[in-house]
Amino acid sequence: EELTEVQEQYIAANKELKEVRSKGVAASGEKRRNELCLSELSKVSEETRLFNSVGKMFVLTPRAQVVSQLEGRVAEAEQRATDMEARHAYLEAKISSHEAILKEAARAGGASA
Repeated sequence: EELTEVQEQYIAANKELKEVRSKGVAASGEKRRNELCLSELSKVSEETRLFNSVGKMFVLTPRAQVVSQLEGRVAEAEQRATDMEARHAYLEAKISSHEAILKEAARAGGASA
């Protein structure tokens, strides 16, 4: 009964680990895209008109606002990526613990047979 519970926790942790990996990759990609936009903005002149998409339309937006939005998105994506890395490390440790318990149970089961 206890072994079944550990197996279920192991499976759940593995599933969550896969989700955390994909979220971490997505956050890193989002960060890179926003950094690329910022670097491209630095190459165009200050007089260039910039637009933000709002639904299906585009709204003229001041350069400072566009830059601050992009910098905010970079910071948010970086924070999410950092959080996902920490969660990833925690889940790997949890999975290792469950694996050790399952291996020990298999050895104990094999010795008594």
